[in-house]
Amino acid sequence: MTGPCVVDLPHPVPLDTATFRANPRYDLVEWGRLNAAEYAVIRGGESPENLFGVLRPRSGDVDDDLRSVSPDTALLVMVLRTPAPLPTYLRAQLGDKLGSVIGRLLLDRVLEVEHDGRFVSGSEAAGLLSPGGQTGGEGRIGALSIAAMRYAQSLDLPDNQLAPRLYLYGRRPYCPALVRRMPDTAAVAVALGLENGGALSRDLDSGWMEDRSKARAVSGWRSWRRRGTRRTLGQLLRIYKLYVSADLDHIASALAAIVGSGVVARTAKAFKIAGRLYDLCRADRLILYFDALEDLQQAAFDLRDRLQGCPADGVPFTATIAGDGLLSWGVDPLLIGNRPTDAVSWRLIVTERLGRYLGEARKQRVEGYEPWQVALQRLRLSGIDGGTWTPAESDWAKGGVRS
Repeated sequence: MTGPCVVDLPHPVPLDTATFRANPRYDLVEWGRLNAAEYAVIRGGESPENLFGVLRPRSGDVDDDLRSVSPDTALLVMVLRTPAPLPTYLRAQLGDKLGSVIGRLLLDRVLEVEHDGRFVSGSEAAGLLSPGGQTGGEGRIGALSIAAMRYAQSLDLPDNQLAPRLYLYGRRPYCPALVRRMPDTAAVAVALGLENGGALSRDLDSGWMEDRSKARAVSGWRSWRRRGTRRTLGQLLRIYKLYVSADLDHIASALAAIVGSGVVARTAKAFKIAGRLYDLCRADRLILYFDALEDLQQAAFDLRDRLQGCPADGVPFTATIAGDGLLSWGVDPLLIGNRPTDAVSWRLIVTERLGRYLGEARKQRVEGYEPWQVALQRLRLSGIDGGTWTPAESDWAKGGVRS
């Protein structure tokens, strides 16, 4: 359970000689000719100005299968209306990225490739992509991430309900014993040492300023920003997040270590902790914020020493710092629709994509591959490394199809 779980993908398709075609299930429609419902789908994603239009399923199932396409993808679809090898211009243009781009289009069912006398796409094409093992990450977080995917694929739920299950995987059960121990927010504050005059009050007041806004109170989180920090989290171009996933019985000690760390006081811009028992049951119950990865790393090294031996839960789908799952990191905002946004978190992006890919893979089962393995491969081709749970910056948001 502590090492990586590798998924080998043998028998890669020979990109230079294989025959491809545009998926005949779709019609290519320029975006100015869309109906109102289709246009609403596009407006909810990428800007139409950056797109050619959509691939419209001939079945008429707009909600589930409408796919936006870039001008480059639209040109390729038009070229491959008649089965043929990949065009020379495309191979020259993409170079060493050809495999990942074509793989993404195959798994998205935009293109099909001829194999054993018939054309295949989607999950059926998973074993035909470039070899190279796929992992769910190292150590405890890797094991938790794979377990979360296996759990989600086994659920008898609609596809759109898989992402929340992935996102919240690893929660501690919200049980009567915990409720008796911390029946309300005041009791949670006492347990964490955050009550007025509590153990942490003086140290917090000297270096940190609590956000007491109504919006923050409604959110269920308590958050502090470092005194002297002028920019709010929403004004940062990129936010690096350090997850401290001490188990629920040791989270107060972890919080005390953070407040008492001079390194954290110099490097972190803010931190937050769940203020209600229900939220405290989450694995990602305590998060620190930084505007530089180097600052996060310094704080992580200091906290690793301070929290040595602390039992951990681990946050799935984050980049591990130590194999025990106590410390891990992520980064948001990311480029969404070619523009920065702080509205969507990294783990939400990962789990929403995984949920969608798992749903598709469950419908199109392939012998020798579990749905989670196909979904993990598709995630890599969309620009997310499922071995480290970090974005592949060079490929992020550059596909021709809405991921």
